[in-house]
Amino acid sequence: MGKIMELTGETFGDLEVVSIDRVEGRSYWLCKCKCGSVSSIAGSSLVSGNTKSCGCLMLRDTKTIESQEINQEEIKKILEYNPETGVFIWIKVSRFHKEKTGSVAGTSQPSRGKIYIKIGINGRSYAAHRLAWLYMYGYLPKCIDHMNGDSTDNRICNLNEVTVIQNAQNHTLGEKPNGLPLGVSRCSSGYRARITASGVCHSLGVFETTSEASDAYELARDSLHYAPSRFGHV
Repeated sequence: MGKIMELTGETFGDLEVVSIDRVEGRSYWLCKCKCGSVSSIAGSSLVSGNTKSCGCLMLRDTKTIESQEINQEEIKKILEYNPETGVFIWIKVSRFHKEKTGSVAGTSQPSRGKIYIKIGINGRSYAAHRLAWLYMYGYLPKCIDHMNGDSTDNRICNLNEVTVIQNAQNHTLGEKPNGLPLGVSRCSSGYRARITASGVCHSLGVFETTSEASDAYELARDSLHYAPSRFGHV
């Protein structure tokens, strides 16, 4: 493994590097964003300029665009939302697309590794879960989470206003590119389990097998992370 470039104290966009978090093939650094949140980010993403915030920049831009383009009153004039199914129905469309009236609104589109329902209105593409929140509550929060982990399930009971960090924490467990479970890394004496919460890296111990280390990570996740999807919420 080559020498790790020291990034502590450096600033990349809205991110200030606090300390190194871990090394798993590449280095990950704990970074504090101007919005106040702390996240672990790959050093290569920082140096290349691909990551300039914890994600709040994109969310702020989305919030600004959406709040300028549409509001609750306008949505209810053109769409009908069923909070029990999460489905939108067109009730008013342009004179060029009258055939859409009464049909289901939105298409499935990939975004950041997931599939979301997007609805096109006046030349803009809106995430259906954000429109659902605006439709029901009249405002757009900074971040909305799909509690059961299904990003196409836009029932209002499955949507929750959260922080950026909480949204990132609520994921379904899987494997990293190296084949190891999340939170698990190889070490000379076995498999180490670690978890980061509120900017603090917690060492959970070294185990003989990946399954034991993964179990330790999941147990810690129950108490340290916001993760309703782990329990099959709604």
